[in-house]
Amino acid sequence: PEHAPLQPVTPYGVSKVAQEMLGLQYFHAHGLHVVTGRFFQQVATGGPETLAVQDFAMQIAMIELGVRTEPELVHGNLDTMRDMTDVR
Repeated sequence: PEHAPLQPVTPYGVSKVAQEMLGLQYFHAHGLHVVTGRFFQQVATGGPETLAVQDFAMQIAMIELGVRTEPELVHGNLDTMRDMTDVR
């Protein structure tokens, strides 16, 4: 089980939390076993800069334009493994 508090930063994230809470409520109220898919990386044009792929792309563009002098990508914990979903 995850112990991190649910703090979504986008309307999409809020909808995922709501989906999980609704499934949990149906389990407690009716004993219904619910399986919820968690898609981690949604890739599409115009995505928010808070997502890893958009953040990486922004950093690469800034390095290529010379805005950033250090040719190094920085982004939180890179030890996790996740699948990618292209939603175009």
